[in-house]
Amino acid sequence: MEEVKCNICNSEGYYPLVTKNSFHVVKCKNCGLVYVNPRPTKKELKEFYSSKSKGRSISVDHSWKSRINRFQKGLALINAFTEVKGKILDVGCSTGEFLKIARDCGWEVYGNDINSESIRLAKERYSLDVKEQDLMECNFADNYFDVVTFFDSLEHIPDPLTTLQEVRRILKQNGLVLVTTPNIEGLFPKVTYILFAKTIGAWEHPTPPAHLYQFSMRTISKLLNKAGFSIVGFKSDQIPAYYTAGKLENAIIDAIKGKKTKVLRTLSQKGKQDGQQNTFWSLLVRRLLRMTIRTLSWILIVIIYPIAGLYGKGDSMIVIAKKTEARRL
Repeated sequence: MEEVKCNICNSEGYYPLVTKNSFHVVKCKNCGLVYVNPRPTKKELKEFYSSKSKGRSISVDHSWKSRINRFQKGLALINAFTEVKGKILDVGCSTGEFLKIARDCGWEVYGNDINSESIRLAKERYSLDVKEQDLMECNFADNYFDVVTFFDSLEHIPDPLTTLQEVRRILKQNGLVLVTTPNIEGLFPKVTYILFAKTIGAWEHPTPPAHLYQFSMRTISKLLNKAGFSIVGFKSDQIPAYYTAGKLENAIIDAIKGKKTKVLRTLSQKGKQDGQQNTFWSLLVRRLLRMTIRTLSWILIVIIYPIAGLYGKGDSMIVIAKKTEARRL
């Protein structure tokens, strides 16, 4: 584990938001960036993302359709801001589905990922030109790409500022960078933070150690501007409802278990004292508790998601930015 400063403003000052999976999620006092601190070292993160389980096929994942939809939205936004279908790089390309979609639409595609299993699948399935390397190790030429994309990958990168500065180097003049990432200032995360994070320490939005950062429109703008980009397009989006509901349910259950509340402690004691019958009732009440939490999660989804969609306050966002001219001294 290592202590880190704010990646945007380099400040050491922060205040805690929530502790999840034994990791502390904090917010910078100066610029508002939300990040994990302390966090796993670069070596530990490499081992985490190199596990074979992280490279599983998403063709059997329930999020398949939503991911394809996200890729199509991103590509449509890119096409709206460029007339040339040149070279495109997907950073954290996983098993290559976005690159296949882009190639089918006429783009010359490249990708990189640090997961060996994902890279193997991308090559075998789609014959893609992808590298099993961190972007900083790829050594692409200056002004090489027309577009660089980060589909839900920037929040996983230990140093997003340096990474985006590298992206600026390898992008052509007026090149584009597209980022999709959760929005911590979306309506659902804000409501659930008040209801559950500040009360019992349960918050579905951060997922450390996988997510090292949680951006808002304000902080992603600051980060991109500092790296040498200006935002030209923004689209509010929603994380699939079933996924968010499941994450909230599990977060609440984990918080309850962690606190060893009086209800669960009493049920456990009664089961030991009164034998098998009360053990049965203990399990029944636990299941009823989970079903109640699941119902509550879906009630919140049904109420909040439509409002968030109406006012552009979704819990995810798609941002597109253009490489700015170098500043003259």
